[in-house]
Amino acid sequence: MMSTRQFASPVTRGNFFYGSNFYVEVPGSGGFSKERFTRESSGSLYSLLTYTPPSGPVLTKAGKVAKRQPSPHRDRTGAFYCAQLIHYGLKQYKTKEAAKKHLLQAFDADHQLKVPESILLVEKELKEEYDKANLEAGRLYEERRLLERERVRKEQEERSRKNAALMKQLKEISETKVAGTDDSGAMVKRLSDKALRDAIKVMPEGDLRKIVAKVVKDVPELRDAVELQISRSQKTTQKANKGKSALKSINNLRDREFRGRFDVAIPFMSEQWSQFLPDELFTLKICKSMKSSHLWGKFDFGGISGILRSTSSPLPESFPAGFKVEFLWRGEESGEGESSFGKDNKGYIVFLGDGRIKGHMHWMGEFDFAGKYDTEQSQNVVWVKSIPHWKSEWRSYNQHNYDVANTARWGNWGGETRNEKAADSDTSAGKGSSGSDDEEDFDMEDDSDSGYQGRSNIAF
Repeated sequence: MMSTRQFASPVTRGNFFYGSNFYVEVPGSGGFSKERFTRESSGSLYSLLTYTPPSGPVLTKAGKVAKRQPSPHRDRTGAFYCAQLIHYGLKQYKTKEAAKKHLLQAFDADHQLKVPESILLVEKELKEEYDKANLEAGRLYEERRLLERERVRKEQEERSRKNAALMKQLKEISETKVAGTDDSGAMVKRLSDKALRDAIKVMPEGDLRKIVAKVVKDVPELRDAVELQISRSQKTTQKANKGKSALKSINNLRDREFRGRFDVAIPFMSEQWSQFLPDELFTLKICKSMKSSHLWGKFDFGGISGILRSTSSPLPESFPAGFKVEFLWRGEESGEGESSFGKDNKGYIVFLGDGRIKGHMHWMGEFDFAGKYDTEQSQNVVWVKSIPHWKSEWRSYNQHNYDVANTARWGNWGGETRNEKAADSDTSAGKGSSGSDDEEDFDMEDDSDSGYQGRSNIAF
């Protein structure tokens, strides 16, 4: 059975066209556009031309006005009647009344209006021409569709292959031991520098050796550093500052690892919610503020999404592999969209080097995550220009807005939402403040909605 789907453009001859059906085109109202009209049947056209309005309302048998009256008669447009002149091979007129008059005069005594054989022949030939063209266009469409399906299949296979390799890397990252946490992954209480030095002084030598051995085993970069130190000690003639320079170059992370997007694996999500697949990847975007006052980030972890902000300020100028950044986060849950904020919303990210991160976050209990730097998605983006938007979202998660949204869930109006003021330790000054660490909020009024193109893209 031939498909009725249209693949080809309509074919035409003179005033006539054939696509899904046979029609003519005539100027519409005002003469500025074209309108399409098929041929009206002889009987229907005669009824339109001879319509006489009723002398009064429809009455019931009792002589009363019936509750239900026929719909008001709506005559067709002048363009419609002009098109029927063409369909029936009559002389064309431009006005509605002239067209109706000559159409009615063309009917015979039996109230019939015949279509000329020449026009019926044109209709037949155009239909045959269109059906042939449509069949060929349909064949080409099917070829393109199959090629596109194959292209998508190969892309999906390649994406699945890359995802599988990435998931394997993320699993290895998640199994990396992190200094500063216990076996459960929970954060160990931080000591001050002085307290740490005092504790090391009284720590048994055997415990110190175990700690060094464990760190060297778990962190390859530190093993390199220790081996370098041993080699330097053996070469007594080598200058000490040369060794220090080499050690620093090995340990320090690349600055780009603190600006960009990470693909993140979170087994906790698929374990708790069936809508998340075991190999599903989530996203984390981070950036240091311009003067390194804070590390800001925007995360979408499936069940929860929002903004994170480091708790230490300012950040150090250089970062060794294994550097841990503790943070607070604010965000909203998927589904109901209920916001979450407060001092218990905390976590940490450990930068392991080579674009690898491992983290821990408090939400619905606690969960771990592991991430890998996405080089492709991190290029050509001025990440620092995203921070004002992230700050604005951070400040929108507050008790007032929570109450407004909670009231709205019950169908009531809870008032206008408003963002809280910037914290004193934030990277922009709050109202009435003379400025904090660095006043680096950009003036985004002209471009906050439009974004940036090329090398000036903003990542929201």
